Amino acid sequence: MTMLGTQSKPQIMSNLSSSPVLVVLDNAEVFEDAADRAAQEQISSIVSDIANTRGVTVILTSRTSRNARLASWTEVRVPPLDKLPARQYFRRIYHGEISDDDVDEVLVALDFHPLSIHILAYTAKESQWTGEEFLVEWNAEQIRLLQTEDNKENLGFTIRLSLNSPSVKTLGDDALDVLRIISFFPQGINRKHIALLFPSIPHISSLVDTLCKVSLVYRSGSFLTILAPIRLFLIDAFPTAGFGLLDDIRSMYYNSLKEISGEKDWSANLIVSDHLNIEHLIVYDFTNTLRNIRDTIVACYQFLTGLEYHKLRPVESLVPVISALSEESNDDKQMKAWCLESLGDLYFALSSYASASTAYSAVSKLFLAVENQVMAAHNISSAATSHINLGYYSQGQHLIDEFINSPSWRHIDEEHQASIHFTFDSLSMYTSHDKADQLFLRSVDHPWRGPQSRLRHWTARMYHGYSEPEEVERNLEPIRSLCMSSDDTWDQWFFFEAMAEAAFLQRKFDTAEELLKQAHDAINDDLLLTLMVLCNQAAVASVQGNYEFARSQLQQTLDTLSVVATPSSAIFLEMRYIQGQNELYAKNYAEAHRLLADVAVDSNAQGNIRTQVKCMRALGELEYLLGRTTESDRYFAQAVELCEEAGVPPELLGICEPMMRLDDERFPGWRTFLHARAITSPDRPSKHRISS
Repeated sequence: MTMLGTQSKPQIMSNLSSSPVLVVLDNAEVFEDAADRAAQEQISSIVSDIANTRGVTVILTSRTSRNARLASWTEVRVPPLDKLPARQYFRRIYHGEISDDDVDEVLVALDFHPLSIHILAYTAKESQWTGEEFLVEWNAEQIRLLQTEDNKENLGFTIRLSLNSPSVKTLGDDALDVLRIISFFPQGINRKHIALLFPSIPHISSLVDTLCKVSLVYRSGSFLTILAPIRLFLIDAFPTAGFGLLDDIRSMYYNSLKEISGEKDWSANLIVSDHLNIEHLIVYDFTNTLRNIRDTIVACYQFLTGLEYHKLRPVESLVPVISALSEESNDDKQMKAWCLESLGDLYFALSSYASASTAYSAVSKLFLAVENQVMAAHNISSAATSHINLGYYSQGQHLIDEFINSPSWRHIDEEHQASIHFTFDSLSMYTSHDKADQLFLRSVDHPWRGPQSRLRHWTARMYHGYSEPEEVERNLEPIRSLCMSSDDTWDQWFFFEAMAEAAFLQRKFDTAEELLKQAHDAINDDLLLTLMVLCNQAAVASVQGNYEFARSQLQQTLDTLSVVATPSSAIFLEMRYIQGQNELYAKNYAEAHRLLADVAVDSNAQGNIRTQVKCMRALGELEYLLGRTTESDRYFAQAVELCEEAGVPPELLGICEPMMRLDDERFPGWRTFLHARAITSPDRPSKHRISS
């Protein structure tokens, strides 16, 4: 453009202004990013003059955001395609037999980048691959499939053109190093913390701004990131570039983890914002044999604790690398145990109790191997508590019995023995009516289990008919202040739950709802407890006939829950069960059957007997109300089998969850079935009362 010279310019302008004209300047970055600053100014002036000429419309396409400044531009950014148009465009070119799900998975890996989709589809078409062959080639050599002999349709050529532009080359080697680091982290880099992440690059802010201008980097919220095709290219072409910068980034992340606590401070905010990057770095460090593994293990369990406090989510990529940690020395065993325990705590908070139990059981074995009996006892108790939440009560009892009868028990002090007894009595509350009035007395003086033990003692008496609800209220009210002043939110929850249950059993529903509201206000920082409160609120509303309120509350809660928990988590399944129960109360039998049957299948797949058996009873009651006794008996028989597997006498099913238990007066099928079963099976007489 500079070759036009000043003598040609007036003639060109005169020709352009003679009639309306459209001027298209394609790939404008080629001439806009000229090496000579004087040339840049001259080009900018010419483009501005053209754009400002009456009757002239200029369309300028460019990978950069640099425009002639003396003209007024309407900027239209070209975003990645949406999923459906991206798939349609891919299929318009490539007609091989491949499922929409497989196509979408490939397109997601390309960030729906139009040029990459175009190149990939034509490569597959011209190679005449079948759908199966295409997927094999894509999984094997992704970056090669995005290269062609034609530079106009060659992703590598396009990226190298941007890297070799004068504005990027003036940044020196730092530009490529920073790009490679951005491509390494799944979130890119946090613009807010950029000076802390790159302390060795004083001009880091202007550097990333330049990379944004040439469209090698783009903003996504507070992060600077890279399109997936560019990431693939950089990883393939420059495998080690920039990794010298990782030490500074590691120091920033790992030092922040040392400050993690329950407080919502700077370290907590960093966990919330950069959690995917931190996890990715820890996984990388675990697999990098040159790193100090101890530092990584410490960072790992601190990170897991941070997630538990501030950013609840699963960590699939960390599980295999933690499981693969060495157990060669006692120090190795202990370090691995700390990681696994933090992993168990995280999954417990997510109500993924099967995963939590697996982790806790592995931890207890490691601590027993290094003769740390106290920590082994703590994790055995945690594993048994996970069994409670899954409904495997007899298995939990066996786990604790085995430990109590082992040589390790004599090394446990009275305080920790009392804690183990608390967990054992929590299991026994579900499995036996005899001596239920004596439960939790062995742990009432425990320094931190004491309040919960008193609460549980009286609720166990109420569940099993040893005390009336009014007596329970009188005995619990004096410890209200003790529970409310406790630092343990579980003390507060147990108090409100017990008082709400006592009110519910007296059919004082307004009082029960008010107590649950107080519970919600007191523990709203604890997600799991908050969800438990919401479950009970919906169940109480359902019993009273407030079906629409229960529907709305449950759906809103499920929408919130889907962000942090997997559909297989226990609390998710419980919420969905309450949805089905609500429709059963509302006599929407078809919808109730659909919901309950789905939850029963999912609960079975997750080994969650606690929810599955409730579904079986509810489905049986539905069939009983419709007069289909054969079907109801089949469901009730399955419920009995599940009770036996759980270690619960069928007559005691649900008595420890009065607000969520189906009303025997409105749903008499279960009680009728058990009476008939006792009559027809005199060799199996029941010594347990049937709770009404």
